[in-house]
Amino acid sequence: MAFARGDRGDLDSFAGRFGASIAASFSHELPTLLTQPALRMQAAAAAAAPTLRRAEADGLRAAIGALGIPHLGGSPAYRREYARRRRQGLLGHGGLAPGAPAISAPHSSPTPTVSPVPSSAQSTAVASMTAPHVVLGIPDTGKILGAEGKNPLDVAKTALGPKGDAMLLDAIAIGKASLPLDPRMGGKAKVDVRLGKSSISVDFNGGGGRRLERTYSKHADGTIEVHHDFFAIPSSEQGKGHASKMMAQSMAAYEKNGVHLVTTHANINVGGYAWAKQGFQAQNPEGFRNSVLYRAAHFGMPEFERNILSAAMKAEGKNAPNWLATKHPKGKELLLGESWDAVIDLRTPEGKSVSSNIQKKGKAKP
Repeated sequence: MAFARGDRGDLDSFAGRFGASIAASFSHELPTLLTQPALRMQAAAAAAAPTLRRAEADGLRAAIGALGIPHLGGSPAYRREYARRRRQGLLGHGGLAPGAPAISAPHSSPTPTVSPVPSSAQSTAVASMTAPHVVLGIPDTGKILGAEGKNPLDVAKTALGPKGDAMLLDAIAIGKASLPLDPRMGGKAKVDVRLGKSSISVDFNGGGGRRLERTYSKHADGTIEVHHDFFAIPSSEQGKGHASKMMAQSMAAYEKNGVHLVTTHANINVGGYAWAKQGFQAQNPEGFRNSVLYRAAHFGMPEFERNILSAAMKAEGKNAPNWLATKHPKGKELLLGESWDAVIDLRTPEGKSVSSNIQKKGKAKP
């Protein structure tokens, strides 16, 4: 069963069909339905759609949560709150339990304030203190989940390996260095940190639409992956090199700390084009090619041109996104608004070359 991409009306329709009754009627189909990345993304968007009735949206979230499917249903803060309420019995199978307060909308709950910490002071704190907020340079209002009274840097090393602490500190530092803070924030930012058994995530919020979220994970075979969950800056700050600086600092840190895979879901307006231009490869070349050809047909490209485009993308393989973004005259038009799963494998010569180019562009020093 397939669900085509479309506008918000399609998403509402999706959630309406699989909303309040999904747990009872379609739970046996959902794992198959959500195996395709595009459909997983649509389910997430549908679950967070503000126009839905609460029973529909919460029914979809409950069914997805019951099946253990990650990264769906809104922001990290929303998902944590939703999971907490499930554990405490504040959620019914198809929505909120009677009398339970409504879950805050994504990104609406208060988040901590971060004050820059000089490197010398930070080193002293790391060496001599285990208070999570002090170690990470986050005020007591900061949300640090998973430390449980332990030094968060030690928890990060347990989760990701010997360089897990450096990965956590670098994630926070990159947010501070690359995101232009909203002047209304008084020179401060907001941050959430979550520490898991084999993962850590950082949500850095500079206010006014400035946001950086990423998750580090260690797979069973020892592979370290960092997923770029979200990056956004307001239009007034675009074109000033902030994204290039963020990517350059990130790639330098990833190489230094032994990260193997850098992944993201390229979408949200310009993302489909921007990540392709950066050099990210397609995780699923065939799926990427088919999706682009569908858009080409939708835009009225003649069949013979689509056949030529298809053959060229097939020849490029995983590199088809970058070829399309940099070589094809209609590549930007086809990629803007496109949605695809992207990767840079830093263990390969191609991945190392892409990383080197990104760092040169952002003038970063490893």
